[in-house]
Amino acid sequence: GELAERKIREAIADGNPKEKVAGYTFGAASPHDTPFPPFYGIPSGSGTGTPISFDPERAATLLQNLGYARASTTGILEKTEKKQEGKKTVEKKSTLSFTLTTSDWPDLQRAAEVIQQGLNAVGIDITISAMPLSELDASAIRPRNFELLLFGHAYGYEPDPFIFWHSSQTKDPGLNIVRYSDKASDKLLEEVRTITDRGERARRLAELEGRLQSELLMVPLFAEHYLYILPSDIRGVNLVVISVPSDRFNTIDQWYIYTKRI
Repeated sequence: GELAERKIREAIADGNPKEKVAGYTFGAASPHDTPFPPFYGIPSGSGTGTPISFDPERAATLLQNLGYARASTTGILEKTEKKQEGKKTVEKKSTLSFTLTTSDWPDLQRAAEVIQQGLNAVGIDITISAMPLSELDASAIRPRNFELLLFGHAYGYEPDPFIFWHSSQTKDPGLNIVRYSDKASDKLLEEVRTITDRGERARRLAELEGRLQSELLMVPLFAEHYLYILPSDIRGVNLVVISVPSDRFNTIDQWYIYTKRI
């Protein structure tokens, strides 16, 4: 389909209002340039590729150069090509119209609506299909049955991206749901699992990030923050990294309320 063309994926990335998407979540979130968590020893966007930025004019130019023009009735980008089928020459029309599949979780639905508005503005028609998580898993993620998917990756303290990007994980129950396959990336992922030096792991992750960016099979959007509200009289709270919700109690033995002058 149309998404096999990298320039179209690039236009979708450029037409994606990432900062606005992050601002529309109910909690707090930061725009994200990398598929890896920011606390993983590698700053956001430090890969070898060029970070993706919101640039609708560039998106429109890319699509125009591919021969797409807005339909007079719908405003959606389309193009007509002549193709040979046997002895006949037939005209085939392709329209930039895609379904964005996501969860019915409110933050993802809101993000999907912002993405829809951004891509509609450059002439890409987006239909949102939001469903319960169990249905999303069974009908879209596990069988890899989607055009565009809005979803997230969850990592622990020492996140292991192997299951998301190694070529051995393209089939269920692996989570390489875009079927990314690259021998050099496989080698990097295998080394990340065995190297103990964080600097060396960060260097390989930066290289992997660049390779993922070059393919544009995914577009990083935002990283959500854990918000933990405490009474104002509690002191000694020092929360640096929260990987799972229970981590907020990791230093509870240092919290206190009352003090006494000695």
